[in-house]
Amino acid sequence: MKILYFLGIELYYIAIFLAQFFNSKAKKWIIGRKLLWNQIPTINFDEKEVLWFHCASLGEFDQAIPLIQKIKEYKPESFLLLTFFSPSGFEHYTKRKISVDLALYLPLDTPKNAKKWCAIFKPSMTFFVKYEFWFFQIQEAKKYGKVYSICSLFRENQIYFKWYGKYLQKQLHLIHHFFVQNEFSKRLLNKVGIHQVSVVGDMRYDRVLEFKNKAPKNVVCEEFIKGEKAWIIGSSWAKDEIFLEESIKKIGLEKKIIIAAHDISEKHLLSIEQRFENTCIRYSNWNNNSSASILLIDCIGILNSLYQYADVAYVGGGFTGKLHNILEPAVYGMGILIGPKFSRFPEAEELKQIGVVFPLNNKVEIEEKFNFILQNKQKIAEKVALFLESQKGAAKKIIQEIGIG
Repeated sequence: MKILYFLGIELYYIAIFLAQFFNSKAKKWIIGRKLLWNQIPTINFDEKEVLWFHCASLGEFDQAIPLIQKIKEYKPESFLLLTFFSPSGFEHYTKRKISVDLALYLPLDTPKNAKKWCAIFKPSMTFFVKYEFWFFQIQEAKKYGKVYSICSLFRENQIYFKWYGKYLQKQLHLIHHFFVQNEFSKRLLNKVGIHQVSVVGDMRYDRVLEFKNKAPKNVVCEEFIKGEKAWIIGSSWAKDEIFLEESIKKIGLEKKIIIAAHDISEKHLLSIEQRFENTCIRYSNWNNNSSASILLIDCIGILNSLYQYADVAYVGGGFTGKLHNILEPAVYGMGILIGPKFSRFPEAEELKQIGVVFPLNNKVEIEEKFNFILQNKQKIAEKVALFLESQKGAAKKIIQEIGIG
């Protein structure tokens, strides 16, 4: 199985290498790693206490931020190393304005790379976020210090719990401690003999609650909505936009709408403008004399602050099973519409159960549930406030467990 894992890594690299010729993200993935070793500063890491955080992308970094901030508070002298697997995380993490000492791409998980990497940095603590488990790196990092999995989330259908995943399951035993999001994840790990597990919840709750108190004002949005509240469609994909098209046109006659698509390439923005004809104006082209009913966001990194101007949100990704962050709008006390595929996101199920999140199964439901949210704004706000309050504190629990706080 070890050989199969290694071959799988090599085949993945070959696939990304070939994809770079027609996919810009794959090209960035390859180029970022080609330059990687030259980007490591020539300093003596033996004299540093290196704490290493690895995240797949920007969403996982958001989960780790509360813990990073607390570690900086308690151990300001430590050297914080941050790595990303995806270009979308590496390229945009600075928009979060969180101080780390060094940010790099994670090298491909081969025995040679892992040994070289860990010999350079010698991390005394390593934190892999959520689903990230690169086993050659874990094996090497464990030689220098403790390896933690934070915000972990496990499901029965994952390979670790199948008969053919015994090697990968065995590698999970290398983790010093798992800080999981829910009891179900803990039970799954316990079933395969892993008992170094604590249920602490999701640190994104800490993150969104903190951000709400510091969210910057946005003059463009304030001028656009003119003292009202908007319907924000956040992180939408083409499937979401097509599904919502008729409702957007109808609701847009009476209510301002902000669309922040996941893909802000020129091609995709043009397709949205064509779909809604003369009712759109781009964020970068805003002028106070515009009569547009749809503000089309054409930049990255401001969506989480825009939700403060909404009383209804639609969060994209629910038609592909890749639902985006619903906690960012939830913290402002609004009802949230999503697509039907959200089983991999426990926070969506929990917020659905208390009447804050409303999955849409067909187009008929859009306006019905939209109007229900508007008619019950106060009740929804009270429910979500109580729920968020009950979920906070994950970062503090981890700090105490690892002996820093």
